[in-house]
Amino acid sequence: MPAVDFEARVETTMESIRSNDDIHPDNKERIREFKRDLKLADMSDAWLQKLTAHLKVIAEHVGDTRFEDMDEDDGTSSGKPHDDGREEAVAL
Repeated sequence: MPAVDFEARVETTMESIRSNDDIHPDNKERIREFKRDLKLADMSDAWLQKLTAHLKVIAEHVGDTRFEDMDEDDGTSSGKPHDDGREEAVAL
């Protein structure tokens, strides 16, 4: 079974973030700083890959909105929690 080169995957994700015109420049910098801080804290490359990939998707989703300017309502279009059609469990 071949080993996964997570370090290379992190760099590929970071290059994709750097070259993506749909991501606000300040968010690109925040992701770069976050990755650096986690690397300095000895976070594994597998975790770095997971987190940077998720942040890339979030940054693409918010587009021109800076992370610093977001609030809890910015995650949905209606300002309400997303309804995925599942029924919520009711405590008895």
